[in-house]
Amino acid sequence: MSVEVAVSCVLCNEPTDQAHPIHRVCGLRSALGGIGHLLDHRYWCVLRQEPDAGLSWTASARCVDVLVARYGIGPVVDGSFPATSLEDVCGWAGVSL
Repeated sequence: MSVEVAVSCVLCNEPTDQAHPIHRVCGLRSALGGIGHLLDHRYWCVLRQEPDAGLSWTASARCVDVLVARYGIGPVVDGSFPATSLEDVCGWAGVSL
């Protein structure tokens, strides 16, 4: 008799499968920073001290994922992607502000 154990992502604490204790998007957000950090570091990190732009960890992670999918990892990491609003990214990711 096997017992199934519920496993949560170690970063967002939401359910995940046992083979992957971290959601891919949560790992990406952890490595690159929150969506606020990526879109406007000075405003979101320095002034507001809110690198996820007021979003939950999971919502921010989904936004980071869609930003990378749209512009590529290199431009997102080096900040050379086109100026993009939080509203646009949230729309692309299906995240409500």
